[in-house]
Amino acid sequence: METRILKERRTPNYFRKFYHLVIRNRSISSRNFVDRLAQVYGDRPTFFLDTPLSYPFFSGSEISYRDLQKLVNRAGNALLQVGVEPGDRVGLITYNRIELVFAEFACLKIGAIPVPLNAMLKAEEINYEMENSGARVLLTDPEVFRRSIRDKSAVPAIRTWIILGEGDTYSGFPSIGQLMQGASEQLDPALLADENAVVLIFYTSGTTGRPRGAMLTDRNIMFTVRRYCLLFGMLPTNRKQLALLVMPVAHTSGHQNLLILLSMAIPMYLATRFNAAQVLENIERYRVTFFAGI
Repeated sequence: METRILKERRTPNYFRKFYHLVIRNRSISSRNFVDRLAQVYGDRPTFFLDTPLSYPFFSGSEISYRDLQKLVNRAGNALLQVGVEPGDRVGLITYNRIELVFAEFACLKIGAIPVPLNAMLKAEEINYEMENSGARVLLTDPEVFRRSIRDKSAVPAIRTWIILGEGDTYSGFPSIGQLMQGASEQLDPALLADENAVVLIFYTSGTTGRPRGAMLTDRNIMFTVRRYCLLFGMLPTNRKQLALLVMPVAHTSGHQNLLILLSMAIPMYLATRFNAAQVLENIERYRVTFFAGI
C-alpha cells in the first residue's frame, strides 16, 4: 500500500470536471454528492485505510471514488431493506471506520437523516440522544457495543440494530456486511424538494446542560462544498497531494474536512484513532501534505 500511496495519480479529464463541478454546480446536493464526484474522478483514489476491508463484494485498503459510490449504493439499499424511510433518523456511533463514511452518505442518498455520535458516549447518553432525535435505527461497531452498550436493553429507544463490520454478528441483529452483500450497487438519489430541509443532525457537547441536536440543512452543509467544487473545477488537479484524516468524522470539524477533501480530490489516509507518534510517523512515511487538527 505504501508504494501506491506515494505514486503519482492520474488527472481527471478537465472538461468533464469543469462541466460537472462548475456548469452544474448549483445542482450538487447532499443526495447526489457522491454520484457527482464519481462521475468526475472515477477510479482516482479517495481513501487509503489503516484497517483494510475484507467483504465478499469488496476487499483491500484503497477506495476510489467509483468504489465509494458502489459501497454507498449497497449500504443505501441495505438500509431500505430493513425499513429505513426518507425522513427517518439513523444513529451512527463508531470509531473512524470507513463504514461510518459510506453509511452516512447512504442515509443522505435515500433521504434519511444521519445522526453521528461521539464514540466515547456511554449507554445512557446514547439513549438520550437517540430518543431526543427520534432515531429508531442505530449502526454501531463491535468495540463500541462491547465497551459502552453491552446489551440492547441499555438503549431502549432503538428498535433496529446493525453492526458496522464485515463478519461480527450479535444475537438479534445483523452486520452491515451481511446486509450489503445481497444489495444492489445501483441506487437513484431521493428527491430533495427543499435545500432548507434538515438532512443531518450533530449533537453539541452539552457543556452547559444536556446536549442539543444541531439540525443542519442541505444548504448548510453544501454551501462550502459547492464553493470548493467551483474552485477546484476550474483548476488543474494536483496529483501529489495526500491528507491525513484522523479527526473524528462523527464530529462537525472532522466531517467538514471529509467533505472538503472529497470535493478537492485530495486522497485521504483514514486513521482510526489519534496517536501522536503514529501521526508523525505517517506524515513522514507517506509524505502527507494536508493535516487538520484541533
